Amino acid sequence: MKHIIILILFSTFCSAQEKYTFDYLIEYERTFLKEDSLKKKVFYLTNSKDNSYFAELTLKDSLNYNMFFKHHDKLHSFVLVSKFQINEAEAININCNQITFKKNEYKSVIDDYEFSAPKDTVINNKNHQIYNLKSKLNFKKRKRNGSGTNVYIIDNSSISHLPFFTHPTAYEKWKLQKHLPNGLLIEKKHIDVFEKDHSTEVLISYKKIKKNIIIIGDCINYK
Repeated sequence: MKHIIILILFSTFCSAQEKYTFDYLIEYERTFLKEDSLKKKVFYLTNSKDNSYFAELTLKDSLNYNMFFKHHDKLHSFVLVSKFQINEAEAININCNQITFKKNEYKSVIDDYEFSAPKDTVINNKNHQIYNLKSKLNFKKRKRNGSGTNVYIIDNSSISHLPFFTHPTAYEKWKLQKHLPNGLLIEKKHIDVFEKDHSTEVLISYKKIKKNIIIIGDCINYK
């Protein structure tokens, strides 16, 4: 009887967890060009075979990171994590009470955007592929909505990685239009509605990892 109780408790504990796996840690330098070229390092935990979720890390202090974890069209969380958890621990735990469940409220505008066909570009004597995500609306509507253009530059000769999108509209559009190249995102640019450069994220480094984010607790309406 004792063993049965232990088994039930173990099964209950396991069923009250959701695990997300990551196989890359990618570092970028983010620059806001309209704010005196303010630069900041940002790290992403990604899964090269599942781009429906990611974690973004920015430095809080000498010991900690601010982490934004997002599962597109499902949930997100803002938590503080230690450098030890990122560099040494196998898993990062997030409690249910730190989770916000939220669907993508902008799905209705997906048809207003389109990806351009990927084209070759040469950077440092090396071929890469480049494509844009841009609104199809006229300038007046784009100005009202603040709709700029995202430019993605991909190295598809280094690692095999599904297209990486932090923007929910870009991710949802990709699901409908999966003709984009796989590979490592080496630069992302945002150009504002007036066709002026707004910000960039440029690749600094990347490495293979084995890391999990585990959501602990019996979250209501999790599935």
